[in-house]
Amino acid sequence: MYRSGIIFFICCLLSFPATSAGRNQGPHVWRIKDLVGAPIDVIKLRDERERVIGTVETKQMLLVYSAYVAMQKASELYAELFILSGDDPNAFATRGKLREEDEDEQNIIGFTFGMLKMIGNDVDAAAAIIGHELAHLKLNHIEERKEANKNSASTAFSASSTKYTRDNERESDYLGAIWAVEAGYDPAGAVRVHEKLYKVNKRHVGFSGSHPSSIERLTILKSLVRRLSK
Repeated sequence: MYRSGIIFFICCLLSFPATSAGRNQGPHVWRIKDLVGAPIDVIKLRDERERVIGTVETKQMLLVYSAYVAMQKASELYAELFILSGDDPNAFATRGKLREEDEDEQNIIGFTFGMLKMIGNDVDAAAAIIGHELAHLKLNHIEERKEANKNSASTAFSASSTKYTRDNERESDYLGAIWAVEAGYDPAGAVRVHEKLYKVNKRHVGFSGSHPSSIERLTILKSLVRRLSK
């Protein structure tokens, strides 16, 4: 019943390293909105050949989607929310067409299986991730990133574009935390996300080169949480 759909992405993953699922072929994709009403506790997600690619709990889908609805209101920005196959803890924001025949691009936010497994039912962590990705969209980082890639002399980022991306991440961390508070969530959810990612990031060569280090982000986020909690 819950088969993989197709997305035509316009630009690269932004917020975390690329998943292994996308190295040789496109990832399998499911819209979270289509899963929240499932009359079962565990949902089997299948590909177009009816093979089970992964499973998710309906309770988690409800928590993630409820966090999205609240963060959407706080940010005043709409996006489609998806799950992608992939074991690495990964989330991203982009703009793209949901179907090949569509004329207009839409805002898109995605979680991999690995990210959902990492955050579990921590709704504050889900809100933090969604807020961070909505901030990328709100602040036009998508278009800026594409332009930076156009101007880069090689596939790897230059020193200037690396700093530029780090600034994007800091801005999105800040705005996402503000929206989380406005939506009624604990901004410390972002701290918990990055504490867990700190244990993972060492495996991803080059990740810290285009993003603030986990230690730096944790320090800034903890300071921000203290200010927002007063």
